[in-house]
Amino acid sequence: TGIPYIHKLKRTMELYTVGLDQEEKIRDAFEAHVFLSYRKKDRAYAEELLAFIHQKPENKDIAVWYDEFLNPGERWNDRIKDAIDQCDAFSIIVTPNVLEEGNFVQQKEYPRARRQEKEIKPVMFEETDISKLKEKFPGIPDPVPYSKQQRIADSFNALLRKHVCDKDLMKQYYMGLAYLYGVGVEIDREYAVEVIEKAAMEVKTEPADPLKTAAEIYRFGNGTERDIEKAVTCMERYVDIVSSHSTTLAEKKKLIEEYRFLRETMTEDENN
Repeated sequence: TGIPYIHKLKRTMELYTVGLDQEEKIRDAFEAHVFLSYRKKDRAYAEELLAFIHQKPENKDIAVWYDEFLNPGERWNDRIKDAIDQCDAFSIIVTPNVLEEGNFVQQKEYPRARRQEKEIKPVMFEETDISKLKEKFPGIPDPVPYSKQQRIADSFNALLRKHVCDKDLMKQYYMGLAYLYGVGVEIDREYAVEVIEKAAMEVKTEPADPLKTAAEIYRFGNGTERDIEKAVTCMERYVDIVSSHSTTLAEKKKLIEEYRFLRETMTEDENN
């Protein structure tokens, strides 16, 4: 089964709290973007490939988009076109199902990827007639059987080597937000917390957003155990850094008041 509607709705509401500008920065943090094309009958295979790609730590910087990431209210046809246009590679789940007449993958998605000259990466999960595949999908490379997992991992990792990897602190932070909110990838809060924690530990100057986010994570136990002491420590560091770069006394005073309020609130949370 796909992602339940209620989970999609919850993710959409969380994204509204992130903001469009922040969401764009999160998407830009990825080094490569892949569009995953599949028949609905093969959704389980799509989910399996998605999980496999991100099991490899070196491939965490690859955003893999498929239609389960559509949010309620989005114009799905336009969103799919945009996702194909913006991707670096187009991966297709190959089974006999893609040979059936009149399917969306064959008629719409694959032709658009070809017109855009996207790199095509077919992965075969079930034995499929290759001659018929090449007839219905002109120009498609030979699919790699899913059993050849090292070849598949290397193929996707090669996408990263085509891009300049500049893993600065804020890029790490936005990558953590991507996995925290499911922007361009599946939600993986454990990995998100690991990346955001690392970014927060390295913050020495503005922007200090990783510290504020880490404080919220510890405060509410989002992807980790609640830890009010860590939350307060992160907020203290956040206020110290931001206030030292504030240009007016009023700005500094506002930050200190915000910190005091949050500290009191966090302490109340711990005692309740």
